[in-house]
Amino acid sequence: MKTLVQITAKCYENKSWYDKPEAPTWKPKSFDLFNLYVENADDFFYNEEKCLEAVKRLLEDESGMIYKYEYAAHKVVFNEPIELNSAKFELLLLEEYFPELKK
Repeated sequence: MKTLVQITAKCYENKSWYDKPEAPTWKPKSFDLFNLYVENADDFFYNEEKCLEAVKRLLEDESGMIYKYEYAAHKVVFNEPIELNSAKFELLLLEEYFPELKK
């Protein structure tokens, strides 16, 4: 069974791509999340350094002239995320804004 590894990468945008593509000006833009399914998640625990080098090379391959990605963190996900009730969240948030609504 394959295991999900979520990779967080810093995204940089080349702000000079349209004006001067020969002289890139990289500016931090956001953090992006990448999903990687691996055969053996133990590698990320026992051979983390080699795994991270491979991940960094994958991110280089995903990078281009407009966007580039730099490894920031990773998380091995063994279970599906637990979904919380969105409607209940909205109600509780409303109660936080208006305490008089609390029961």
